Formats: sequence, C-alpha cells, structure tokens
Amino acid sequence: MSATGQGYGLAERSAQLSQQVYGAPTVFNFYQPDFQVPGTTLLGPPFQIYTESTAVRRANLVNTFVYGTIGRPGYAPTGATTVAFDMAPYIASAGNPGGLVDILADRLMPGRMSPTMRQVIVNAVTATPASDPTNRARTALYLVATSPTYNVSR
Repeated sequence: MSATGQGYGLAERSAQLSQQVYGAPTVFNFYQPDFQVPGTTLLGPPFQIYTESTAVRRANLVNTFVYGTIGRPGYAPTGATTVAFDMAPYIASAGNPGGLVDILADRLMPGRMSPTMRQVIVNAVTATPASDPTNRARTALYLVATSPTYNVSR
C-alpha cells in the first residue's frame, strides 16, 4: 500500500489484535503450533488468537486506516509520524470499478479473490457516486481487507 511514516501508534493497535509488535511470547509466534480449533479435530494455530472479538477489532482497525487516521500517541516525539497509505493510485483507478478491484485483488490477495467476491465489491464500488473517487477507493479497500478470504489464508 506504499505506506509511509514512523509507525507511532501501531503498537497500541496491534495489542488489540493479540499481536503486540515484537511481543510474541514464544518462538512459535503468538500461538502454539498444535492449537486445535475448539469443537473440532482440526489444527488451526492462528485461531488461538483469531476470535470473534479480534475479528471485530481487525475490521475496526482497517476502518481506522482506510477512513480515518491513527493518532500520534503522547509519548511520540514532536514531529513523529504514524502511518499513512498512498491512496492516489486507487483513487485514480476509481472511475473503473472492475479495474480498481482487480488492482487491489492483485496487490492484497493474488489469485485468491473469487469471481463472486469480485462482483460483490465491484457492485458496491459502482453504487458509490462516481463523483467521489476517494470514497470509491476506500470502499473497495475496506471490503477487500475485511473479507474472510483476505483474513484467512489457506
């Protein structure tokens, strides 16, 4: 996403997702390699920390990145920056909803976006007024980054 900034404020956000930056409790990262998905016989280590609560927190964090800003915390030195994405290429592509979704699919989830998912997101972008390319780009990015397909890799 061509993000820039020094990252101030990200540690607090990552802690909400049960993944404090540089804070993995073991060499196995934030979850045990033999974690069994509750109620099943399946092994699913990431599901040890990916719960209903963290799923909502993740969507809220994406919303903050896409539609808002991460505030600079009080401990950050004067002039320090948080993180900002370069939305210009996506805003420039917003006149072509299919093209915009294709760019995001290629950038964020190459080969994993189904035709059905693509069409749903294209429809949502098309429903956003063409006179508001920034909101079109934000809508597409939010829908891709909060989708189950993006959040769960196989």
